[in-house]
Amino acid sequence: MTSEVEMVRAAKYIIENGVEIVVISLGKAGALVLRGDHYYRVNIPNIKAVNPSGGAGSAMMAGLAVSLYRDYDFEYILRIAAACGTANSMEAEAGKIDMAIMKSIMNEVEIVKKD
Repeated sequence: MTSEVEMVRAAKYIIENGVEIVVISLGKAGALVLRGDHYYRVNIPNIKAVNPSGGAGSAMMAGLAVSLYRDYDFEYILRIAAACGTANSMEAEAGKIDMAIMKSIMNEVEIVKKD
């Protein structure tokens, strides 16, 4: 799958089969997230990645899981998750984030809701 349309189609199939949320990482281009009848294009800021492949996806999922557990607004959840993954890319150590950097990145994350 290479196009956003193809990825959304595949994710909708997963949603239709009982999964509540589908997250598709697009690396430095952000993510696509599907939930119910909507999908979200999550755009992250350009950064200087120190460790671009060392745990950013895991950090993103951790931010997502904690935010879901805390029952935050869904778009706020996506903002936190994306900021956690992006902040981790700026650290040499996998799984580590600087909270101040993560919070500043949150303000730069763009969420586009689509139907």
